[in-house]
Amino acid sequence: MRHCVFVSCLMVAAAGTLRPQALRYPDTTYVDGSNKVHVYKELGLTILSVDHGFEYVFIPKDVPSFASVAREKAFRYMINASFFDGERLDAQHAGWLRILGTTYAPVRDDRQLTHIVRFDTLTANTDIVSWKDFKSSNNAHTIEFQTGPLVVRQNMVASTFISNSINGAGKYTRTLIAVSDSNELWFITVRKPVSLDSLGRFLLSLSPFQKKRIDVVNLDGGPSVAFYARPFRELNYNIDDRLPLLLGVK
Repeated sequence: MRHCVFVSCLMVAAAGTLRPQALRYPDTTYVDGSNKVHVYKELGLTILSVDHGFEYVFIPKDVPSFASVAREKAFRYMINASFFDGERLDAQHAGWLRILGTTYAPVRDDRQLTHIVRFDTLTANTDIVSWKDFKSSNNAHTIEFQTGPLVVRQNMVASTFISNSINGAGKYTRTLIAVSDSNELWFITVRKPVSLDSLGRFLLSLSPFQKKRIDVVNLDGGPSVAFYARPFRELNYNIDDRLPLLLGVK
């Protein structure tokens, strides 16, 4: 565990321009082998580094509690995934969902669901693709799911996608995925309400993302935000809720 209090200054790309931004270090960093969880008190924000990929869990009916799914699947970490239609205990995925060769929902033309996250379980490569440019891999070793809006593209706040989305300008708790151009992957949860444009600028000021080019896309938020950390139970959040779409790390 490490407590950081250093502050310096850098230039951050925001909405197409460069502006001064204080470099923010985590208040605490939890180390679990090759995984790290950085905690920022300012927004109640956690950043989980994911070094070997993730699993997608879809439970459309009779959903058990978040914590019980994590325990049953033997996940060390778990977050809520993308958007769903219907009720928590009787849900469908909102937009494209294909898991390891099985398609559960079609692509949706939607101003919120702007992009598709694609993870290849063989190569551990993750990319974030506009749904308009998306072509499915059509194989049995890839996870693909539609979500959005895009928040950061190559270190630039994606202002157009955010402003066109349904909830980008509002202040909500959030869950997001970040991917670097060198294929580093992070899960992000934010427990204090914030707009996506403000959050995008905040993320670009964080020390784990410096000297990297990152893309960030929004997952479901509000009351669906949840985080499970088996090694660090004090970080658990909303783990008694029942959520049909989950991302787990073993």
